[in-house]
Amino acid sequence: MPSIFTKTMSSPVTAMTTNYHEVTASARAIHESLVKMMAPKLSEKMQSPKVDIWDVGCSDGGNYQPVLAGICEQLAQKKTPTTVRICGMSLEEPPRYVLPVVFFQSLAKERPDVAALSHPDQQGLIRHLLAHDDAIRARVRVAPEILGEVPQELNAEQHKALANVKALILEKMGPHQLVFNYVSGSFYQEATWKKCEAAVGKPDILMTLTATHWLDTPSTEAFGDFDLNTHPFAAHQEQWMADYTRWLEFAKTALKPDGYLIAADLIAEPQTDGTVMFPAKLGYQLLQEVLAQHRVDLHFSVYFPTQDERTGLLTSGRFKVEHTEAISVNEMSAGAEQDVAEFCMQVVRSWSSWQVSKGRIGDHSLTSAQVDDIYADLKQKFSDHMVKSGSSPQMPDTMAYTYLTFIAAPEHTEASERLGLLRQA
Repeated sequence: MPSIFTKTMSSPVTAMTTNYHEVTASARAIHESLVKMMAPKLSEKMQSPKVDIWDVGCSDGGNYQPVLAGICEQLAQKKTPTTVRICGMSLEEPPRYVLPVVFFQSLAKERPDVAALSHPDQQGLIRHLLAHDDAIRARVRVAPEILGEVPQELNAEQHKALANVKALILEKMGPHQLVFNYVSGSFYQEATWKKCEAAVGKPDILMTLTATHWLDTPSTEAFGDFDLNTHPFAAHQEQWMADYTRWLEFAKTALKPDGYLIAADLIAEPQTDGTVMFPAKLGYQLLQEVLAQHRVDLHFSVYFPTQDERTGLLTSGRFKVEHTEAISVNEMSAGAEQDVAEFCMQVVRSWSSWQVSKGRIGDHSLTSAQVDDIYADLKQKFSDHMVKSGSSPQMPDTMAYTYLTFIAAPEHTEASERLGLLRQA
């Protein structure tokens, strides 16, 4: 039986950034857990001169930054050259996969001449080096489609910082090489997995971070009457079970026989009083109210399974679970002095903005200004809620998130091997 350790953390309100892992305490907590869990598996795989890793459901890749930092730290301990190939998989086309750019930008910010540059100039400098500098390209290869707009010429301030940034990247990489690819498509479609395999080969490690609570097909179920004591997405349970079963089959087929599935997924928690605690339920409730006010036609195709539901599908002949850890994180803490309503709105925006941007009012798509108005009203909703509930800066546990992080290995039984051979035939 896998061991289960439960941590409860409380987060102070922090300044917002464009990086999700820096925005929320829950993201930082799961990254800490994942990096720790992944370290021995990565060390094992780095006995080989080549390691292939897939980031399934990567979105813009921001969630993967702390994991990539852990990879680079382990590379630094190796003297023999090692190539790590990373393939992101997500729906966005064109891709928003900015992982290599923002990762090296975050390293370079430590240099005063880089810190003095504007944010666009920092990213432009990194993109220029990754695209045009032969010494850098020998150590960090990035597929052109995920580099974004690359400046052909640098301004005077960027030129001043160029040598330091180049030296920093080369020092960080040593004799090793990072290769970044991206595949667009749904992770519920077999063709998407095959494209990823064609790009970098079968993975030694398959990562997925807070992605598999999203369903395959847009749901026709509206929120309905939102009750904080129930699971408003309960009608989606059957769809999620079918979707996740298919996802696990794809993952098992994709992995090398000795590979690992390493994941952090959101879960719901049944309470002893019969209620259900699911992630960010207050955020969902208030966002639903704002969308209704704006007459936006939008439904969230999600389902938050319990730990038993998720591990039950995981272990039913597909994977052997080596370790699990349940982590509960409340984004709020008592006595926070910052603008809590702003913070709560930004946390909700960080995971909902892509979906909201696809909403419609009648026959018309939402404009960026209308999306901004929705989140401005959401901030006011949080502020009104705090006044009404008398919670002051301290928010109730309805802004809590619970994750299940785990490591699992494909379970190769005689029956599953026969099924695999039949599928290949």
